[in-house]
Amino acid sequence: MKTIREISENTGISKVSLYKLIRKPELEAHIKKEGNSTLVDDIGEQIIIEYYSRQRLATLNDILDESTLESDKLKENECLNHVNKPDLQEVNEVKNVDFIKILENQLNTKDEQMKEKDNQIQTKDEQIRQKDNQLNALLILLNKEKDIKLISDSTYRPDIPPAEPPPKEGFFKRIFKKNSQAQK
Repeated sequence: MKTIREISENTGISKVSLYKLIRKPELEAHIKKEGNSTLVDDIGEQIIIEYYSRQRLATLNDILDESTLESDKLKENECLNHVNKPDLQEVNEVKNVDFIKILENQLNTKDEQMKEKDNQIQTKDEQIRQKDNQLNALLILLNKEKDIKLISDSTYRPDIPPAEPPPKEGFFKRIFKKNSQAQK
């Protein structure tokens, strides 16, 4: 009998996945609890390995060819039932190579997309720089127009400072001033 940890280390299946698998009804007879450890006998270990292999092959087939999924599952199930362990490992290695090729293709596609996005960003940066230059030119023109308008204004005299507004009167002074004017 082996612990979940030992099976996890030997098969590469995570402990969490193993604990989910041992809840299946077909494994209940092959599980034994001793204190804090969960032990699985050899038959239970084989069931777990076969289940995980089927699940992994099904996942790979989904990725490789979705259109032939049903026929591939039937063929794999027949193969799994009639093939010994070394043959199963060869099938897994072939699937892994195909899976790696698919992942490499995806990475190449992502690299191309990243280059395209970089080019788009550079184009947008250039457009922003052009808009900034146009905006700065407009601001300069507006400032010049204001200066021209001030100079052309007949009341503007650079030698005479602008007149200061009359001093403000307080609130009460305005109220009482108005009342005193009304009484007169």
